[in-house]
Amino acid sequence: LNDSTASVTRRAQPEFDRDVPLRNGVSDSAGLLAGLMQLGVKCPVHVESFTRRFMIKTTDEAIAEHKAAMDLCFDAAEIRTLPQDLIGTQPHINDPHSPPGWDEKMQAELAQYRSRHGLNKNASPTAAAS
Repeated sequence: LNDSTASVTRRAQPEFDRDVPLRNGVSDSAGLLAGLMQLGVKCPVHVESFTRRFMIKTTDEAIAEHKAAMDLCFDAAEIRTLPQDLIGTQPHINDPHSPPGWDEKMQAELAQYRSRHGLNKNASPTAAAS
């Protein structure tokens, strides 16, 4: 996930100038995640930011900013409702070969992560950012 440059049209976006999700409000990362979540897609997600402003940050600062952006993006996606005609009615099967109990294990790990980091599933995106 990333966000595009606000001062450039979508067609003229530079190849390697992207920031963390929701930073500029150009790319709808939360909408993308909401769609994937409503479809039931379960897969790894990461930030692909290509911006020079991270060159002057320490590793810890850069990681903290990326984590905060991802937390905010996931929180915004969880409370977002997309129209059914956008989602469709086709059933989604994540991985027909996933081992028994996999979904339950992933839900338990998500709950542990949220608990460890003080994240409330019902929190608003602005509350998560403060």
